[in-house]
Amino acid sequence: MDNFVFGFPPPPVFYHKYSLETELDQSDQQESDQNGSKVDYIAENNISFDYTKLKGFKGPPPPALPTDSWYSFGSQETLVEAVKPLDSETVIPTGENVSDLREHFKELYAQFMNYLLKYLSSLKNMSKDCVSDIKMFLKLYMNLQHILLSLSERQAEEDVLNMLREQLKRRRYYIDCMKLALVEIKEHIKTKTDVIA
Repeated sequence: MDNFVFGFPPPPVFYHKYSLETELDQSDQQESDQNGSKVDYIAENNISFDYTKLKGFKGPPPPALPTDSWYSFGSQETLVEAVKPLDSETVIPTGENVSDLREHFKELYAQFMNYLLKYLSSLKNMSKDCVSDIKMFLKLYMNLQHILLSLSERQAEEDVLNMLREQLKRRRYYIDCMKLALVEIKEHIKTKTDVIA
């Protein structure tokens, strides 16, 4: 067992600088004598997790959050994924009777699958004139990705709104339950006072 190698690496060197352990002062030592075994254990090990007495970590503060953008492995990253508008050559306009983006997405996806099957059949037949199919295929793909990006932002906003609506419903339900409980308690107190009187 002595030669057993653990799967996890040891913690980094700066790990101890960010420990929440603080040394006990004399007033803490007096409290530990009064309070019992748990505090005795803490006092014996010179450990205290009293967050009110914690003045700060020994290590340097963490870096500030990025505000605009940063580079990671050579590529620029941002906190907000920007939806760039498509150029006039790439964009496929919605139909006259389509007003919802989801419906437009369904139409484009159907066209995307049709062009994909058409392209695969042209490959099977060894047709040399498939460049226009590839261009249309890529154009549809770009439009689908653009719609998905814009829908993901809207979906995130809608999810947050739905969560807030659910919280509001639950709070109203609990408030109504509290009101009913108060009415029942008042009636119970009234009947008890009537019996005593």
